Amino acid sequence: MDVNEAKSAHEDELLAAPGVVGVGVGNEGGEDVIFVFVEELTPANDAPEKLGLPARVEDFWLVMREIGSVKALG
Repeated sequence: MDVNEAKSAHEDELLAAPGVVGVGVGNEGGEDVIFVFVEELTPANDAPEKLGLPARVEDFWLVMREIGSVKALG
């Protein structure tokens, strides 16, 4: 399973976590990762485990990222 398939397979679970506004994929330190986006990183949400998520899904680390306010267009 590649990182895009892993993200797709777990996207609903990740988005259901409190404060999560998006998910994506990328590369960190030469490894494919799944990004978990929150509006603001705080000590209460700076690690996946603090949101009730695993540290990894499939073979990919979850990496928290602050993304700011998200608004739907349209």
